[in-house]
Amino acid sequence: MADVAVATKPDVKKLTLRLGVEAVSDLAWVAQQYGGISLTEVLRRAVATEKYLLEQQKAGDVIILENKRTGRQRELALR
Repeated sequence: MADVAVATKPDVKKLTLRLGVEAVSDLAWVAQQYGGISLTEVLRRAVATEKYLLEQQKAGDVIILENKRTGRQRELALR
């Protein structure tokens, strides 16, 4: 669970997060997969991706994951 404090500027909001060790480790892992981007950038991208997926789901679309090797398909269920 994360505690969030928000400070505002005209076009930017600064957040202070308290995250567990596992969540920080996961963020660092994702950052490394993208070539060492910042944890802030990981969070920006994650929010943008989540927003896009939710919008598509609300529009009636389903998200299908397909294994290129086997052709197996699964529907992604958002939490």
